[in-house]
Amino acid sequence: TITMSSELHLAKIIKLGDANYRSWNFNISAFLRSKALWDIVIGTRPVPDPKDTAAVLKYTQDSEMALGFLQMSLEESQQPHIYGCDNPGAVWKILANLHNQKTSSTRFVAYNALFNVTKKDDESLQALSTGVTQHMQQVKELRPDKFDLDALDNDLMCMALIRALPPNLDNLAQNLLLQKDLDKDAIIRSFMQHDVTASAGFKA
Repeated sequence: TITMSSELHLAKIIKLGDANYRSWNFNISAFLRSKALWDIVIGTRPVPDPKDTAAVLKYTQDSEMALGFLQMSLEESQQPHIYGCDNPGAVWKILANLHNQKTSSTRFVAYNALFNVTKKDDESLQALSTGVTQHMQQVKELRPDKFDLDALDNDLMCMALIRALPPNLDNLAQNLLLQKDLDKDAIIRSFMQHDVTASAGFKA
């Protein structure tokens, strides 16, 4: 069963959001290891013999507990990704695949998190430096193998164009971010098409 102590320890872990997968991964995996549940999540614990009712009960209880811990460690924005999934190993893989996609869209989220870091009132400069380093490492991990300066220029151009959009064009921004690979020329064409549509009196 999930004890009060477990809930208190879990509460100290920052829930998984759009741009903190790396730190969440480290913290939640350490937590699951401390509860002897990590082998359940990664699938290395042998499935017990169905005839061994005590072992089956223990395996089922641990699986349910691991699933509960994972579910409780997600922000609301991440919960829809695992709706209907009742296997902790499958939940882990879904989240890993989702947040480790090496696309310009996922890098945009990481860039945004990096450039929005600000020092908290009670935060030391050393802690601030550590936080920035962690965000930068996330950016690096989302780069594909053949990532050069031209690709970086494209990413930054796309980011600048989308960040420049006002709140009333959030739908346009979201549609662009849904694309697997953002390209500055494609974004510029979308802007031109939006202007044409808007000038004709239609909503984009």
